[in-house]
Amino acid sequence: MLFTRLFNFFKGFLLVCVTGRYPERLLNLCTKNNILVWDIARGGENVIYFKISRRGFCALRKFSRKTDCKIHIVQKYGAKQVLMKYKKRKWFLLGILVFVLVMFTCDRFVWKIEIVGADKVDKNEILSNLKECGLKKGAIRGSLDEKEIKNEMLIKMPELSWIWPNLEGARVIVEVKEKSLTPEIFNPESYKNIIAIKDGIIESMVIKSGNPMVKIGDTVLKGDVLVSGIIESDRDVPTRYVQAEADVFARVWYEKTRAFSTNYVKKIETGRVYTKRKLNIWGLEIKLYKDEEPEFLNYTKENIKWEFSPFGLNSAISITGERMHEVYEEWEKQSVESVVADAVLLLGEEIEKEALPDSKRVSLTHSVETPDEDTVIVTVNTEYIENISQKIDGAQ
Repeated sequence: MLFTRLFNFFKGFLLVCVTGRYPERLLNLCTKNNILVWDIARGGENVIYFKISRRGFCALRKFSRKTDCKIHIVQKYGAKQVLMKYKKRKWFLLGILVFVLVMFTCDRFVWKIEIVGADKVDKNEILSNLKECGLKKGAIRGSLDEKEIKNEMLIKMPELSWIWPNLEGARVIVEVKEKSLTPEIFNPESYKNIIAIKDGIIESMVIKSGNPMVKIGDTVLKGDVLVSGIIESDRDVPTRYVQAEADVFARVWYEKTRAFSTNYVKKIETGRVYTKRKLNIWGLEIKLYKDEEPEFLNYTKENIKWEFSPFGLNSAISITGERMHEVYEEWEKQSVESVVADAVLLLGEEIEKEALPDSKRVSLTHSVETPDEDTVIVTVNTEYIENISQKIDGAQ
């Protein structure tokens, strides 16, 4: 795509306007005869605009007679037009040329490294080892070998099972995969039980191995043995010790109560803004502001980031910072219904975080008390179906 744009820029292209009863027929003939047109736009009924190369425009003339359309040039683009416009400003043209060369040169260096897939392994440790392998900010991309970096990194960091640096631009994305934990070796002389990690009422059980100690409908407390790893028989069979495996689902209840005020602080922007900007150029950070904090005390923050990417190239030049908007606080009274709705949503989300992973909420109810005109006490009760089983070592 970049090559095509540059080619069209140096060869020159035109913005043309086509008018006629059926201008779409002209586009169909262009497609049929492999004539490239782009940025097609409709300018009204029976009027279309599009861009086309100079060579394509020459071939377009004969099609205009076939389709009974009129074609005229709206504007000319290309290197020739730029040179004609600035032919008396040689230093300006030289500056543009130097700038373009610098941008293309910068794209040959590594300016940003991102680690993807590292959850347990420290990313800083990965970056440190990559630096020893030659992959660092400022490194020449052409001098780096992906396979060599991969092999060296797997030797340096045995906790990784796979790593691959994608050297496709100034920004290098390093994909890693961590080794899975070594499976636990079962000692035949030991056993494991399944216990309850929460209070609840047994809803369903999937027993894969072990001796069930409870049944559906039983109430269990935290720490109770649900499935035993000891299997005994009334017959003349020796006792067996196994690792109990089971999924035991139970009904679990949660309750949260909190007082909320019907008065809340509303933040209103005054229009005053203070911006802290930093210029990041090839790894060097330059502050573009004087004061660390704005003159006003109350404000909200907004992060800003702008990356300079001419022609789609990563130039390693960006501006980052914070934009602070001054606000003043104004007290406003809410209706009880609005406070209750927000409170139920908030308490429900907090309970959701306490529930076990992959749990299913069955019901949510709430009750309200209003001890005075400014206070609302909200109680939220929820019921979940959760897998409360946990494997632990058994004692012999």
